[in-house]
Parts: sequence; structure tokens; C-alpha cells
Amino acid sequence: MGAISDVPVKAVIEQLTASHGNISHAAKKLGTSRTTLHKYVNEHATVAAALDDIREGEIDDAELMLYDRMRSSDTLLIFF
Repeated sequence: MGAISDVPVKAVIEQLTASHGNISHAAKKLGTSRTTLHKYVNEHATVAAALDDIREGEIDDAELMLYDRMRSSDTLLIFF
């Protein structure tokens, strides 16, 4: 696995966005390990904040899909 230290912050954030906040997927696309990407995120406050925003957005999207589907299925209420 390669070093990520020379990868611009913007490129890492773009890959995290494309990977929907999934560290493993983003690390593979960036040619590095999960551990290395985690360290990078922890060392760059901008990236950590972006990752939090990305993950929060994914949760919001999932909640909206659940709300929409609950309108047509009482069974899905148990997951809410």
C-alpha cells in the first residue's frame, strides 16, 4: 500500500465523498490502507470534519428513504 501523505486534502475528501464515507473503499481507491487513511483523517481536521458531514448526510438519506417506504408498509415501522 502506498503513502497518502502527498495526496492533497481535496482529493481525499472527494474520494471519501465518492465512497459515501466508507474508509475501506476510499483507502482502496487511494491506494493505501484503512489504517493509513484513518491516521490521515485524524491528522487533518478539515478531512475529519468533511467525513463527519459525509456520514451525517448518508444517515439523513437513509432516514428519508425509510420515511418514504414506511408510508406504504407498516412492517417497516419496526425498523424506525
